[in-house]
Amino acid sequence: MMRRNVFESVGGFDEINFAIAFNDVDLGLRVRRAGYSVVWTPYAELFHHESASLGPSQSPERKALYDRECKNLRARWYEAIENDPFYNPNATITGGDFAPAFPPRVTKPWRQRPSQ
Repeated sequence: MMRRNVFESVGGFDEINFAIAFNDVDLGLRVRRAGYSVVWTPYAELFHHESASLGPSQSPERKALYDRECKNLRARWYEAIENDPFYNPNATITGGDFAPAFPPRVTKPWRQRPSQ
C-alpha cells in the first residue's frame, strides 16, 4: 500500500520491462531508491493469486517473456540484489531456492585484510 502521489512520483509500474513478472519488485525498489521507507508488518494478511489474470504459463512465448523479464530485473537491480540488506548473505542469489551460496558471497572475517 502506498499513497498515489508516491506511486506516480516513481513512475508507477513498468509495464514495458515487467509485463508479467517483477513489476511489484521493481516498484518497491524504485520507491526505496526515491528515499521512502518500505516497511513490513506481520499483521497484514494479503492474498496474491500468482498470474490469475494471465492464465497458464506453459507456452514457449510466456516462458521466453518471463526469462527476458528475469534478465531485465538482474540488469536494472544488480547492485540491489547483490547487496540486499534483508537477504541472508550466506544464501545464493541464483537458482531461487535459497540454498547456501557456493562459493560463499561474503568474505570470512578472519580472511579480510586489515584496513590501511
